Amino acid sequence: MIGKVFRRIGIAALSAVLFVLVSLYATLYNIAHGPSPAVRDTLILAAKQASATRWVPGLFFDEAFIQDIVAASEDIDAEIIQIADLMPARPTPRPAPSPQPAPSSPPPEAPPEESAPPEPEPTEPPPPPDPWDSAVDGMLFDTYLGSSFKAYVLRVRDPSRVFTAKCAGDFSEETPGIKAYELMEDDSIIALINGGGFYDPVGLGSGGLPLGLTYAGGECVWDDGSLLTFIGLDKNHRLIAERNFTRQRAEALGIRDGVCFQNNSVLIRTENGLVTAYYSEADKSLAQRTAIGQTADGTIILMVTEGRTAAYLGANRNDIINAMLHYDAVTAGMLDGGASSVMAYRDYYGKYGMDTEKLNRFQKIGIVNNTRTFLDVRRIPTYFAVRSHEG
Repeated sequence: MIGKVFRRIGIAALSAVLFVLVSLYATLYNIAHGPSPAVRDTLILAAKQASATRWVPGLFFDEAFIQDIVAASEDIDAEIIQIADLMPARPTPRPAPSPQPAPSSPPPEAPPEESAPPEPEPTEPPPPPDPWDSAVDGMLFDTYLGSSFKAYVLRVRDPSRVFTAKCAGDFSEETPGIKAYELMEDDSIIALINGGGFYDPVGLGSGGLPLGLTYAGGECVWDDGSLLTFIGLDKNHRLIAERNFTRQRAEALGIRDGVCFQNNSVLIRTENGLVTAYYSEADKSLAQRTAIGQTADGTIILMVTEGRTAAYLGANRNDIINAMLHYDAVTAGMLDGGASSVMAYRDYYGKYGMDTEKLNRFQKIGIVNNTRTFLDVRRIPTYFAVRSHEG
């Protein structure tokens, strides 16, 4: 009797699971082959963004069709912007009054009671307040709201404090990467964001093996020969974002720290006084994003967005470019995103008077973005970290 009950329960549970799977497949199939190619392309690109879901589009389309959509999303529309257009407006100086010729004879003096009050001297408007007067830890922490995403932004005044932090030991597929909050146990680090791409088959990689070039402290610590986009800092603390980067190029530029990501990851570059923003009208995929930028005065911009939640669907490439331009970036590059996107900042909630009751368990230990609430943060090989003042 008991065995028969368990069999019935098992059959009912299996039937329910099959019904959910068939319904889900039918729903996805209708979306994929429905009347909106834009929705179809967005879903395909979103799935291809994450290691764990890259195989899903293959259930509905052949690989050649998928690759055509991915290739189209990598078409870049370069838009040149004058640096002067990015600078904040300054008050126009008031012209000096024209000199008046001296009178041939002094005019008669008016009675004292009828004297007109002297005209006030023209004054310059007070300069706008310097936002850095309110900096904490030599950084400005901010949020930026887009139409479908929320970005957390850390601006670091001194670019020499930003460097590549990595997991311990030599990189290896067998050696796991390090979690953001584990790395933050190092008191010499005050903040960080995730760094470059890494080997991650179907989202099950150990997070210990980076892709392309990795530099730390002026040394090349990894080079697998891949020609990817390099994003890093030279020994003059200038941010570099360049495609098809080689070790020879790194040595010629005097690279001190940096990582690699996909070859369409250059967002903004400046050359000969012109800022070029590399927009893509075909790339509509929404996801969590991580990016790094630099302003003309050297300030580093660290940016991480929310995404793939009920509150925030995520940001696309153009969203990140516009957000970087909002903060006056003249160079910027995209870093690894999706489930790897993370920003950590030690004790940020106390420094900015946040209500800890509204924070999840990871945010309470320094993770800024609302990363996976129920699952742990990912192990990854590289980060861009900020040294503490005491470090």
